[in-house]
Amino acid sequence: MFRSSFFTVICSALALTVTSALVAAPPAPIDAPKPIVADEAMTQGKIMSVNMDKHEFVLKTEQDREVTVKFDEKTTFWVDGKEAQASEALKADASAKVLHKKGLAMKVDILKES
Repeated sequence: MFRSSFFTVICSALALTVTSALVAAPPAPIDAPKPIVADEAMTQGKIMSVNMDKHEFVLKTEQDREVTVKFDEKTTFWVDGKEAQASEALKADASAKVLHKKGLAMKVDILKES
């Protein structure tokens, strides 16, 4: 009799401890899924102006927004499918497709006018 009463008391105490721990513990935060951000983006538009000293040009996008695009020594420029120098490729009024990462051009393709 003493054994069964002791066993009942121990089980009840254990159940009470587990239950109070579950009730008292705040729920673990659920991390919301993070949005996927493209590391690279492609923008197309018309070159409005070029500043070779600052290594940048202004591109008017197809959405009618003007954005300043920077370039560096790693940026590649292409005209008519051939690699070119920045000074040869970047001309006002030229249509361009720009692959960029965080505002820095990686590749600039000057598009043929159709």
